Amino acid sequence: MRIRNNTLASIMLCCSIFIISSPANAVVTLSLEPTLQSAFIGDDIDIFLNVSGLNSGAPPSLAAFDIDLTFITPQLAFQSVDFGSSLGIPDTNFAGGVSNSTETEISVLEAADFINLTETSLLGGSSLDMLQGTSFTLATITFTAMQAGSALVSGDLFLLEDAFGNGLIDTFGPVDSAWIDITSVPEPSTILLFAIGFFVAYSLIKKRIIKARRIK
Repeated sequence: MRIRNNTLASIMLCCSIFIISSPANAVVTLSLEPTLQSAFIGDDIDIFLNVSGLNSGAPPSLAAFDIDLTFITPQLAFQSVDFGSSLGIPDTNFAGGVSNSTETEISVLEAADFINLTETSLLGGSSLDMLQGTSFTLATITFTAMQAGSALVSGDLFLLEDAFGNGLIDTFGPVDSAWIDITSVPEPSTILLFAIGFFVAYSLIKKRIIKARRIK
C-alpha cells in the first residue's frame, strides 16, 4: 500500500512540474507599424510587419506566414521588402521571387496595388525557439510617397503556423492598418517668407531689449 502511495505521489509531482514548466498560452498577433505617420512627396516610407505574443526561447515559435498587403495608389508605390532573420537568414539576392536560402524560403508576389509576402522556415522548432523573442519584425516594406493625400496600407493574413504545422491563431483575416498622411514639399517662396518673418520678429525683439537696457 505504501509503495502504491509513493508511486501515485511521484506521478502527481511529475504532472505538477510539467504544468508549471509549460509555457502559458499566448495570444499571437500580427500588426503593421507605425499605425500613423507623415511624409512628403518623394519620401521613402517604411512599414514594419511585426509579430507579438510568442514565448521568448520556448514554444510556440513562428515557422511560416502568408499575408496580402493592399495599398492605395497612386499615393504609394511599392519599392522593396526586407525580411527579418528570426525565421532563418533569408536570401537577400533572390531572383524570380524565389529564395535560395538553406534556412528559410521567401516569396514576394507583386501587383498594381498589393503584394503577397510568404515565408517558410526550414529550421527546426528548437532552433527557432533560440532565434525568436516575444516579439520581432517579420519584414520591412518600403514604399515611396507619390501623391498628396491619405494613404492606407492594410493586410489580410492567410497563414501563421509553428514548426509542427499548427496554427498560432484561431481566425484569419484583416490585420491592423497603417495610415500615411502625404503632403507636398513646401515651395521655396513659402520657406523664404517664413525665414524673412522670423528674421524681422527677431530684430524687433532684439531692438526692444537693447532699448530697455539703455533706459535702465
